[in-house]
Amino acid sequence: MVDVFESRFERANMAIAHTTRYCRNPLGVVLFVFLSLLPAVARADLYGFAPLSNNSGQSAELAAQLCVEVTDYGTKSDGTNQVLFTFYNNGMDPYTVDPPDLPIASRIARVFFDDGTLLGISKLIESAGVDFEDPVPGEETLPGGATLVPPFVTTKGFSARKNGVATYGVDPTPAEHLGVVFDLIHDKTFADVLDAISLGFATGGEGSLRIGIHVTGIGTSGDSDAFIMVPTPAAILLGMLGMAVAGLKLRKFA
Repeated sequence: MVDVFESRFERANMAIAHTTRYCRNPLGVVLFVFLSLLPAVARADLYGFAPLSNNSGQSAELAAQLCVEVTDYGTKSDGTNQVLFTFYNNGMDPYTVDPPDLPIASRIARVFFDDGTLLGISKLIESAGVDFEDPVPGEETLPGGATLVPPFVTTKGFSARKNGVATYGVDPTPAEHLGVVFDLIHDKTFADVLDAISLGFATGGEGSLRIGIHVTGIGTSGDSDAFIMVPTPAAILLGMLGMAVAGLKLRKFA
């Protein structure tokens, strides 16, 4: 049992080391000074992932490609605040200037949310080549999530899976990503979401927010592994500078 936990701890450390390497940005200091002057509504936080399994034998290295960007999505006409979670599989894009030279073949196939401040999925924002759908009953469990303390329990309805066509997952290319827009509960704000995420890192208890993903088609073996969101080393608040992304599809979530 000790060997199992030591192995998982070592894989997580290796993943964080890889993430640190790929997140280096020589313009980081300039960006921090400039972006810190932007209004809070224009900011985003970037987080990485650590492996929960190593079926592929490459999960620690693959973790360096995976990230989720958390962005304030504004307020609806009824006063409900919203937050956007954008998943990437391309070496911490869009901000890295040193992505992996040879990204590992893989696809983000499912995303999972262990609720904190979220009410429900409002819509998906899918880049060209990405198509997710409502979760299939029985597929809302994060593989390996039961081994976490406390166990990762997906909030009902807070997961999405790729459409049955294998190529519709999030591939390791800069152009592909999946965005999930959530309504927040009880007048909660973007700052409350970040606090809930921090609580998830610290304790994972009541009121926290944790995110997991399931990645398939890894490497030449085609195996799959699960990952849990972790803090990005030396992460800074990053501004969304009105980036226009071609080919976005906005789809209401029932």
